Amino acid sequence: MISIRAGKGFFNRQKLDAAVERGVRKSLMQAGSFVRITARRLIKPAPKLVGRKRKPGQLRHAKSNTSRPGQPPRLHTRAVQNLRMIRFAWEPRGRMVIVGPQLFKMDGGVRIPQVLEHGGRSFIKRKWLGRKSIRVKKRPFMAPALKAEMPKFPNLFANSVKA
Repeated sequence: MISIRAGKGFFNRQKLDAAVERGVRKSLMQAGSFVRITARRLIKPAPKLVGRKRKPGQLRHAKSNTSRPGQPPRLHTRAVQNLRMIRFAWEPRGRMVIVGPQLFKMDGGVRIPQVLEHGGRSFIKRKWLGRKSIRVKKRPFMAPALKAEMPKFPNLFANSVKA
């Protein structure tokens, strides 16, 4: 007859849970940083409009400095608060990483990053017109960044739990 006895220190559930938690957190933080870096790289500076010399009567064709709908937005300012202020943070209660642009508001309380990502209404101020409502088409940058980085995620979790 074969008998097996489990010793007191054979299986420590608390140690295992702590190791799994550390591994999950580390892997998710790496995934968040990859998404953040890719999203920041998608937002390129807008080209400066330069007037071209032309012959009399020739129409002026200036290159637009705005992005096309469906393409990531372009950066028009080097100010401290701009779209490249993308952050990521660990949320322990939900055991998840949150990645996204820092919220900043324009006059009227419109959340600019949200309007650019999903489309919607915004306001512009003109000296001669005052405040005007405009419709902004989608210019996503976070969803394409997540989609581009998703294939890397399984490899981040491989061998992430160490005793």
